[in-house]
Amino acid sequence: MKLKRFFTILLAMVVVTSVTHASDVTWRATTAYQANSNSGVAFKAMVERLSELSNGSFKLEVNSGGSLGFKNGDNFEVVGDGIVEVAETISGSLIGVDPIFGLLSLPFITSSPEDVLKIISLSFDMFAKVFESNDQKLIGWGSFPAVGIYAEHAAYDLKGIKGLKIRTYDAFGAQALRKLGAAPVQLPWGDVVSSLSSGVINAVLTSSEGGVVTNIWDLGMTDYSNLGYSTPITLLHISKESFENLSAVHKDAILSAGKRFTEANWEAAQQRVAINLETLEKHGIKIHQNIDPKLIVKTQELASSFAADWAKKVGPEGKGIADQFFNKN
Repeated sequence: MKLKRFFTILLAMVVVTSVTHASDVTWRATTAYQANSNSGVAFKAMVERLSELSNGSFKLEVNSGGSLGFKNGDNFEVVGDGIVEVAETISGSLIGVDPIFGLLSLPFITSSPEDVLKIISLSFDMFAKVFESNDQKLIGWGSFPAVGIYAEHAAYDLKGIKGLKIRTYDAFGAQALRKLGAAPVQLPWGDVVSSLSSGVINAVLTSSEGGVVTNIWDLGMTDYSNLGYSTPITLLHISKESFENLSAVHKDAILSAGKRFTEANWEAAQQRVAINLETLEKHGIKIHQNIDPKLIVKTQELASSFAADWAKKVGPEGKGIADQFFNKN
């Protein structure tokens, strides 16, 4: 009798172990950004939250720096097809999917942390609908330091910007800076160093982060004008099919982990700004935070104009968001 009971208990233990093992989940995440960036900090926090809420049964393998071979432009498709379950994607790379994603790339819309929080609160649900209709779920977002101008002189007023042969990274930037009197050249990041050396450009539109990682003080740049051109925003999205196949516990865990990613990313990004500016100053870069009032008026006019054009492409929902952002309602 005791022997029979022993085997009954042993069998029950085997069944429980098998069930527990079967319920373990491992997902893969891809991001173009390095593990030592604020993106890496956010993913680390996300992994920890997942483990905590699932008692270690939900694991996330984070592949940073594009190590899986996927670029930002690939992420929407690879997550939609279930090749990977999670991706962090820069919003500008999604404009081809739907023009609504152009909102976060418009000039002078996300100039300050307050602007970022406001525009995300207004547009997050709209973005989420697009992901839902493409078999994905939007569960979080991230950001990088705001974008300004590196040059051989101060560029915090219209006089300083006029005539600058400045590198821009998209069509929006080229249009906006041309309207401010510059002579923009649209270039990928990989061409910046050689273009500065050859004289194709003499200024660079990028963030404090971009200047630090490239040692921009060694490239002839002496001033950084914190123009608040924009704040790069990333979106954290997951496979809807993979999500639906999760247990209730794991569903709650991944949604909570997405929120934790957002919180940790935001905290790290804000800390990064101060650290970057300190680093730039240590290497002799003059920091200009106070923008000329006449330039501020001009940038606000441009922001409103670009947003109106964007809203026409998107329709009534876009117009409603633009109106709320500019307090026209």
